[in-house]
Amino acid sequence: MQDSYCGAPGEQLTILRADAVPSDCTWSLGSLHIPDWSEPSIPLQPLIVVDGALLLFRPLRLTDMRGFEHLRRVGGELSVSHDSNGELRTVAGLESLTEVGALTFRGNSGLRSLSGLSALETIHGTLRLEGNSNLPQAEIDALLAHVKVEGSSSTH
Repeated sequence: MQDSYCGAPGEQLTILRADAVPSDCTWSLGSLHIPDWSEPSIPLQPLIVVDGALLLFRPLRLTDMRGFEHLRRVGGELSVSHDSNGELRTVAGLESLTEVGALTFRGNSGLRSLSGLSALETIHGTLRLEGNSNLPQAEIDALLAHVKVEGSSSTH
């Protein structure tokens, strides 16, 4: 598949609805911000690389990370935060992800499994796993056992 670029370096693309998702984008040159997502999945299957950050804030109905199956690298921070409904249970769908600039899962009360991060090799910056009240310590330990964290870690 030939790369199809979307966005521009330093630009942040905010996606509010499924029909606003760039359907053929394999490489985002900027950041993607997905706030208050109310669909059960995010249709970003062709996406392979995000040069900037990938920020999911209040993913209201996501139970997993399906839609990101081909994502291999996020140059900036991958952040999933404040799932107040407790719907997000697992990060399944991120099995192709091998490196991120930073990784944050914060305030996702339903999160129980990080096994979808099995291919993740390197976090170039900070790892933050905070306020995920149902995430077992064994899941955190398993992640730390196979991932090189080049920055600091906060896992409470």
